[in-house]
Amino acid sequence: MKFTVDKNVLQNSLIHISKIVPTRSTMPILNCAMFTVASNTMGIKTTNLDTYISSEIEIHSGEDGSACIPVMKLNEILSALPDCELNFSISSNGKIIINNNLGNYTIMAHNPEEFPSEPILDSINTIKFNSKELKQIIHSTLYAVSKDDLKPVLQGVLFNIQNNNITAVATDGHRLVKTSMNINSTLSQKIIVPYKFLSALLDNLSDSEDIELQLSDNHIMVQLSNINIISRIIKDQYPDFESVIPYENNKAAQINTQDLIDAVKRVSIFSNKISKQITLSFTDGETIISTEDPDNVTSAKESIQCDYNDDDIIIGYNAQFLLDVLKNQTGSTCTVKLDDSLTAAIFLSDQINNEDKITLLMPIRLNN
Repeated sequence: MKFTVDKNVLQNSLIHISKIVPTRSTMPILNCAMFTVASNTMGIKTTNLDTYISSEIEIHSGEDGSACIPVMKLNEILSALPDCELNFSISSNGKIIINNNLGNYTIMAHNPEEFPSEPILDSINTIKFNSKELKQIIHSTLYAVSKDDLKPVLQGVLFNIQNNNITAVATDGHRLVKTSMNINSTLSQKIIVPYKFLSALLDNLSDSEDIELQLSDNHIMVQLSNINIISRIIKDQYPDFESVIPYENNKAAQINTQDLIDAVKRVSIFSNKISKQITLSFTDGETIISTEDPDNVTSAKESIQCDYNDDDIIIGYNAQFLLDVLKNQTGSTCTVKLDDSLTAAIFLSDQINNEDKITLLMPIRLNN
């Protein structure tokens, strides 16, 4: 197998498809990308057994064949090379020789027969999205997806499609985002879409193309102009999220979102590095943001104006979780709906492009 390719073309393709490659795996083949040459095109595939990504790039010349090349090592080589043309030659025993105008480099390939094959989707249902709307849904929810391997059902976003409406929900137990939007679909279906599929999709979405998500009983697939992504759907029962949203919160504070973000960033520098605890005190017309870390003898306190005229409330938060929530609000102001220091707060922001979004943030119990 041989091929000649522009270094930048190869590197740009690998950047997009290598994000799902596991950093640790008991199967060395999963650390590789499958390269397949046919005529003057080359297909490149990666997988972690749950998600499969494939792309196709043009090459200058090629000799048909397949090889599995370690992705991290190849990325490391490409990052160190200047712009140039690369000549790859892979022998029958898997020895890869890479030549350019600077020199030659040798690494070993893996047997392409070991590379997992892509699943075949049957009984497909299709949902059409405007690209900007799908981006909006993913942006609104992805940050709240759990990274905990012990809670696999929370490692994806719930998509509930009913009667020309889609509701997307993500939570990690500390934050919860629920966003709804009208779409042009008569499909009725609930699916949990894994984080890595949505992250890879977000990286490759352009604003100019409409998107078709293809759904089968066990998989979801999208075919874009430059890349195809297939993922296993998380088959589990999503928690009853509606029961934990405190819709009855009746104390409302309206705050300039950027002012609060800036204050939280500054004050959190002085918080405990493990708990990241800060305190918000809501009083008449004012929000006080403060923290204290007795172990390191640090503290900070700031105040900003807000529209609040109810009972005083002092509530503790993890500063990073609070910043994530605030950064994903839309508009210049947000409304925080409260009940007491132990009840989750609801964050509401301006509705954008027919999106109806509600965000919940759990408090931290304060030490007396």
